[in-house]
Amino acid sequence: MNPSELRARFERSLAWAGSTHTVDDVVSAVRRGEAQFWHSDDACIVTELFAYPQLRSINFWLISGELRAALALEPQILEFAAAEGCEVATANGRRGWGRAAAPTGWRLHSYNYVKPLTGGFDVGRQE
Repeated sequence: MNPSELRARFERSLAWAGSTHTVDDVVSAVRRGEAQFWHSDDACIVTELFAYPQLRSINFWLISGELRAALALEPQILEFAAAEGCEVATANGRRGWGRAAAPTGWRLHSYNYVKPLTGGFDVGRQE
C-alpha cells in the first residue's frame, strides 16, 4: 500500500473514532509518550496505556490499513503490553473487526454509546 493510501485510511479511522483528533494530534501524542505507534507497510495501529486502580490495560485506539497486516502487528503489541504490566487489551471498532479478530482471542465485552451534546460533534460513520 502506498503512503498516501495508508494515510487516507488512517484519516478514515480518525473519523470513525469520532473526529476527536487530527493526524498531527496523534503524532504529538506519540511524541509525548502518551500513545504508541505500530506500523507495517500495509497497516498501522495506535495504542494507549491505561492504569486503573485494579489493573493496567492497553487500548488499541486506532486501527487502519489492511486487515491481515493489522492483525499481524498484534503479537508485538501484546508483548509490549505484557512488559508494561497490562492484564487486558481493549479496542473499539467496526463490527467486522470483531469477527476478524475473534480467532486471536478478541471477544465482545460491551457496547459503546455516544450522545452528542452540541451540533458540531461528529459521531463517525455507523454500520
